[in-house]
Amino acid sequence: MLKKRLSGRLGSLCAGKVANFVTSISSMPAAVQGMITIITLLLGTVIAWYALGTVRWEIFVKNVDSPTSRLLRMLLAIMIGTGISSFILQYIAGAAMIRG
Repeated sequence: MLKKRLSGRLGSLCAGKVANFVTSISSMPAAVQGMITIITLLLGTVIAWYALGTVRWEIFVKNVDSPTSRLLRMLLAIMIGTGISSFILQYIAGAAMIRG
């Protein structure tokens, strides 16, 4: 029972901090919002690059170590990373709209 109370309090504390962060993002200057956008784009691209590392590229390209195959992997990471970043930013914007 004590565990439930603590986890409930911790959950509400974390939810309150996230809600305050989301509200504060919408009231930030444009330069700060731009930096947040750039950081999420880079973070999404790094996540996608890491995930694409598990793909067996020899199935799709002849020479895995060639510069063009690395360029293909980088372009795919940017495309997927943009989708990840867009999801994160839309989630934050939606949470801010719900918050009011």
